[in-house]
Amino acid sequence: MNFVVAKILGAMEDEEEAFWILCCLIEDILPIDYFSNMVGVLVDQKIFTEMVSFHNKELAAKFAKLDGDPSLICLQWFVCCYVTTLSDKLSDVIWDLLMVEGHIVLYK
Repeated sequence: MNFVVAKILGAMEDEEEAFWILCCLIEDILPIDYFSNMVGVLVDQKIFTEMVSFHNKELAAKFAKLDGDPSLICLQWFVCCYVTTLSDKLSDVIWDLLMVEGHIVLYK
């Protein structure tokens, strides 16, 4: 959550405005229980695993061979909303889309 707050504060001049953006993100944009008990993140991880299996069978087979779980890779991506994973320019684009289109952008 601290990375998300830092991203918002970096983009806003007013701390109160940043607070309300954070509230909007948590209450309206991200899935229910995304941060409070992490159910939303767990659901996103499961969806990611299913998408890897569906769209990239070769990669899914490599994970299976190694007895690995693709969902463990994406945990930080989803919890930090790509703030720590991607370049600032690319994460800005994703955040713009996140605010306009909602959390579905996290899967695209």
